[in-house]
Amino acid sequence: DGHDPALGLAAARRALEVRGEPRLSGPPVVVDLAVEPSIAVGDVPWGLGPYLVELLPGTTVVSSTSADEIAAAAGGRTVVVVTREAHRHAWARELVASLVTIGLDLVHVETGVPGPDLGAAARVDTHGGSRVCLRAAAELLAGGHVAAGHVAAGR
Repeated sequence: DGHDPALGLAAARRALEVRGEPRLSGPPVVVDLAVEPSIAVGDVPWGLGPYLVELLPGTTVVSSTSADEIAAAAGGRTVVVVTREAHRHAWARELVASLVTIGLDLVHVETGVPGPDLGAAARVDTHGGSRVCLRAAAELLAGGHVAAGHVAAGR
């Protein structure tokens, strides 16, 4: 059929834009900030958490939107906060800013149209929330810390 499943992942890896050093030293706490999907996207599975759980066993996914609760769940681990077009959602921007202010080891992953810098020391823009975009971001973050049987792409 001419379908090459690796092609989309290869393109997603190349599309990543990285600021700072977003490598993880161990399993993080992931906060996927889900927003209402647009009518064009519809209701589809979304989130970086499942990919990092697969690549980095011990990763915790939390659904809280309270900066204090997220900080407590982190317990010193890196927090990966995942947004979709945060520039369109004041509550998401405010939460990322609060996490920065608290001083957490924070990586911001933006999966939609990149907006302004929200102050995280490390940021990854995926330019999309598809499975391949999320997988590419997870591989980048996991770096050499990948569970047996999985291969992380180098950049």
